[in-house]
Amino acid sequence: MVGVERLPGPATIVTRMGFDVVVVGGGSAGCVLASRLSEDANCSVVLVEAGPDHPDLRTLPGDVMDASEPTVGHDWGYFADADLDRGIPLPRARLMGGCSSTNACFALRGAPEDYDAWAALGNPGWGFADVLDDFRRLESDQDFDDEWHGSGGPIPIRRHPPEELNRAQAAFLDGAVASGHCYVEDHNRPGAFGAGPTPRNVLDGMRMSTAVTYLAQARSRPNLTIRPDTAVAHVECSGTRATGVRLLDGSLIEADRVVLAAGTYASPMILARSGIGPASELEALGIAPVVDLPGVGSNLADHPLVAIDLPTRPSPGPSRFQAHMTFHALRRKPQGPPTCCCLRRAHSRSDPSNVRASPCSGSWPDSWRRVHAAGCGWLPTSRTTRPGSTPPTSPIPMTSSGCSTR
Repeated sequence: MVGVERLPGPATIVTRMGFDVVVVGGGSAGCVLASRLSEDANCSVVLVEAGPDHPDLRTLPGDVMDASEPTVGHDWGYFADADLDRGIPLPRARLMGGCSSTNACFALRGAPEDYDAWAALGNPGWGFADVLDDFRRLESDQDFDDEWHGSGGPIPIRRHPPEELNRAQAAFLDGAVASGHCYVEDHNRPGAFGAGPTPRNVLDGMRMSTAVTYLAQARSRPNLTIRPDTAVAHVECSGTRATGVRLLDGSLIEADRVVLAAGTYASPMILARSGIGPASELEALGIAPVVDLPGVGSNLADHPLVAIDLPTRPSPGPSRFQAHMTFHALRRKPQGPPTCCCLRRAHSRSDPSNVRASPCSGSWPDSWRRVHAAGCGWLPTSRTTRPGSTPPTSPIPMTSSGCSTR
């Protein structure tokens, strides 16, 4: 399980508050949820975030504002396999906006076939035709206004035109086309497959996170309460019904509905500390099971990434994340959408079928620059985490089942 040490209950309730909805985690999803739910003036919403909030852009840290590269200066410090002498950092942001406040701002959608496959597995509403309207509603695409793109959403999306490309990025695209890859003007159009400019949620060099887009437009609503620097210990339950969340300071937030949006790693951690998870594993950690739910802490699907740095001559202008390429590797049949890539093998099962590569330049000794080509796997078959037991405020140690892919 994920950091599942149950805290002793407080002797007294310090504070008791009641809301219609409590959203735990002010990240990429949590800020959107808080904004959308509070559109109903009759719905009282409280957004709880463990990290700091910067409602005034003038106080926003420079590395959070600067979209030229990701930052890990506001991180939880999670690691996988640290005890196996191969600690793998798992960057997860601890501030309002979550990873949308620190990541590379790739505004890339998944392949339509993947969404349709989710629907076929018994998840109604997740087919591509169902989610397309959501994609269009969230974005304000600066380059395309058609059936596939939105123009009135809170998140601006744009691509660097050819005249803005750094010479290394332009050479990357020219080389890809010369090697037989198709040029792609829009990676978010269904069926796009090849090399072209990266769609990014960036405006005038600033990272347009969900905190400075969705949440910003909702901050003044009287029915929305925002609680930064507030960590959740566990979900309070009455029988098998969630009734609120207990904070680390002992106070209780009661709510008719509890929404966990604390992220891939922290949400299972909170569930497990709440007694929701595989009963045998919870009992082994001294936690009384409330709901025996074997899937909690398992079925992780992350995307492995490997990068290769090559020196290049210096070239002026912005240099990172301007171009992207998708393609099938030799061992994959040249049909269907891009699906996955595994460049660092683990165990015996590996199929490097697709690569998404993004060149980005940075500093290099002797005044040279570097091309940083990163290959990223989309659908690895690693599906299990078995994290250790740690206090809620500590980094989460995890073990993974490797990086096999399909």
